[in-house]
Amino acid sequence: MPRKDKPPIRVSKPYELVERAPSVAEFIALRSDAGWHLPNQKIAGAALNKALYSIVAISEGTVVGCARIVGDGLYLYLQDVIVKSASRRCGIGTALVRRCMDVTASIAPPNSGCLVVLMAAPELQRFYSRFGFKLAPENLSFMLIQRT
Repeated sequence: MPRKDKPPIRVSKPYELVERAPSVAEFIALRSDAGWHLPNQKIAGAALNKALYSIVAISEGTVVGCARIVGDGLYLYLQDVIVKSASRRCGIGTALVRRCMDVTASIAPPNSGCLVVLMAAPELQRFYSRFGFKLAPENLSFMLIQRT
């Protein structure tokens, strides 16, 4: 029986996953749609070019989702998993994360000592736990400096 507190999964338009970074315009459009902070375009472009791995989801010729892996091999960060609001709950986010997790496994296989990290909204903890992510132990804290 479906949970009553979640909207039903929509039947989605076909999409394809393409291993490439989103353009700066695509990236900013996705972040804007998600209500995220909009970065400086020059800095965003440089960051997108430095990712270890990037992937986009395209539907009807438009980028509707993206995800990136950044890091140095010892620490890998799953970053910017974004799906356009009109395309959510269609399996796109799952496909993006699954592909990224396959890539992290090839970069840093089990017993490599690598730490794969992500920052997520509390309501997405259950989603990410499906891929093996766990809340950080209580002896670790998450800290940041946001330069907006």
